Amino acid sequence: MALLSLVALASGGCWDRTEVNDLAIVNGVALDRAGPDSLELTIALAVPARITPPSSPGGGGAQLPPTTTRATQGRTVPDALSYMQEKLSRRLFWAHNAVILIGEDLAREGVSPVIEFFSRQREARLRTVIGVVPGRAKDVLAVVTPLQPITPTAIRDIQSFRTSVMTTVLDFAAALSAEGQEPIAARVQVVHSGAAEPGMLEAPQDGGNAGPMIQKDPPQPAVTGAALFKGDRLVGFLDDVETRGVLWLRNELQRATITVTLGDPRRRVSFYLVRAESTLTPRFHGDRVVMQVKVFTEGDLSENAAGVDASDPAVIRLLQQEVAESVAERIRRASEKVQKGFRTDVFGFGEAVRRADPRRWEELKHRWEQVFPEVELDLDIQAFIRRTGASDKPLGVKERGLLDAGDLREMLEGK
Repeated sequence: MALLSLVALASGGCWDRTEVNDLAIVNGVALDRAGPDSLELTIALAVPARITPPSSPGGGGAQLPPTTTRATQGRTVPDALSYMQEKLSRRLFWAHNAVILIGEDLAREGVSPVIEFFSRQREARLRTVIGVVPGRAKDVLAVVTPLQPITPTAIRDIQSFRTSVMTTVLDFAAALSAEGQEPIAARVQVVHSGAAEPGMLEAPQDGGNAGPMIQKDPPQPAVTGAALFKGDRLVGFLDDVETRGVLWLRNELQRATITVTLGDPRRRVSFYLVRAESTLTPRFHGDRVVMQVKVFTEGDLSENAAGVDASDPAVIRLLQQEVAESVAERIRRASEKVQKGFRTDVFGFGEAVRRADPRRWEELKHRWEQVFPEVELDLDIQAFIRRTGASDKPLGVKERGLLDAGDLREMLEGK
């Protein structure tokens, strides 16, 4: 009996084991409206055989993309996925999905079914990022990026730098369920920079000398602003500058460069943000709601093309005031567009009211849609320049040509 038991143990295995070669690994998903009662599902699948390390032998030639796309249609996401699975010899595997892209038409109809599915899907991660595409989402998924050939991963990595909106499935689901805050997501597009890059030598023509062959910068996906929702329906988009103002108000901006022009467009300084904190504190004056916005930011002087003497503390104070005013202007621009234009509380003003005064929120929440556009902002922006770089003096400007605090003040007054 003991011998039989040993044989049984030795011959046993994991009965539900799944081999990697049996999986179709999903890297990205795009969803578009296909018809009145149907949607189109496009998925990017990893092709492991095409993923070649740069140092591997034979890796210098032209290679096929490391992902391939497949598309199908259905009435719902699960319906489309069932049709997709019928066409694949491997089981769809969702744990490595990096991004969910939603086309504009589908987003304007409502994304709750999409969020519902990916919130419940057993293998899907709640940290998967969401993007909204003006036009068709499948067009973005089909692009092959030069630096990161796996497009869904490239889109996720761009958002992870936190210079733009980064919304995950969990974030979106939480905003849908929360009182006093509406969902927001990244706007993702294919951009054509049109910039030319030097390449190999072009073959001579008509007996002439060989010249440089100019290669056009290939199209690539980019985060170009934000998509605003009211409930689960898309209501509009913001550009990059407006989105930056939203991020200040949401206390989500982690990296940024602020360039300030000092009168003459050729005289500018750049401020690289290394730390930022924002707080929202509601104040009530009768029926008026005033949102006190405090922003604290500090960073480094990364460019001094204005010819100012950065070793002068008075000059630094004036530059700090200009940086603070630039931040305030971005916040005002974003609030005007969002409050008066789209009338959707992606800032979380309602949530700030609820935290500060739950009883007052109970009175306001039923008419918050009318109150929100009239909320006034009281801005208190503090900016500090901590470091001026390796040199206080701008290159190419002699000592007598430097602008002191008096020169700078006069220049700013004439703006």
